[in-house]
Amino acid sequence: MKDWIVSLFNNVIDTTPKDFSLMEWLKMTKEPPENYRTLVEKYQNSMLRKDKTKIPCISIHANFKGNREEDCINQKNNLICIDIDRKENMCIDMQMAKELLSKHPSTLYAGFSVSGEFNGVFAIMVLGHNDKLINYFNYFKERFSKIGINIDEKCKDYPRVRFFNIDEEAYFNPDAKPITIKIEEQQQEEIKKKVNEPVNHFKMMTNAEKVYKIIEQIEKHNIDITTDYNDWIKIGAALAREFGEDGRSMYHRISNKHTAYKIKDCDLKFDSCKRMNKVNLSSLFFIASSYGIKY
Repeated sequence: MKDWIVSLFNNVIDTTPKDFSLMEWLKMTKEPPENYRTLVEKYQNSMLRKDKTKIPCISIHANFKGNREEDCINQKNNLICIDIDRKENMCIDMQMAKELLSKHPSTLYAGFSVSGEFNGVFAIMVLGHNDKLINYFNYFKERFSKIGINIDEKCKDYPRVRFFNIDEEAYFNPDAKPITIKIEEQQQEEIKKKVNEPVNHFKMMTNAEKVYKIIEQIEKHNIDITTDYNDWIKIGAALAREFGEDGRSMYHRISNKHTAYKIKDCDLKFDSCKRMNKVNLSSLFFIASSYGIKY
């Protein structure tokens, strides 16, 4: 049975990495120590960011010396953590997603996220290479998208951390087989697509592209543009009118920066916003611009 050394942090604010056994960490998620259980249950009851930041976490893709930064990587692990969040997968049954991930021969572990079984699931998969994380991410992203599942873009980052989760029924296979993909062929295909893609210097951005540009900036800089309740309603109404049900995940990604954000409340508000048809995207663009965010 192989083991991997990951970096353990006391919480997400902790900057001092400590070597830790990944296999031991995964076993702990099935039989959690009392102090870890207390922290996780407190967060699940409150769903407040301040409680989540107190939970221990690990960097799965690599271990570090010094700071948790790309330049401080001590060793890259031949692992990828596939994250499926509720925010980007509003209609996905997380239990079914967990079962799907568990069937893959390269899955080392599959369990529910720290936020609970309704909010997300993740899998740690063993790779045939330890330095091609972006290639494997693109491989999995394409294949999951074909069955309607969106995986978190941060899965391609080496410094990304995973909060301690509790799942006593998590799938755990210490003998998972590494998955190998043809890196060179994949890279050549990507180059071909870029070479053969027609150049249009006057291409207009679609409304969806504009909204996603705004969301990217909101998430990158952790900006809450919903502090005003009326603005929150206008944003929901604009997204519902323009994109219908597809606007729901956008609404969650914009709303979850608010300290009082709750998935259920956000869903209910979006449902009521769908009945409004006099607000368009210009309202969202104006609100975003007042926070210095432009597409």
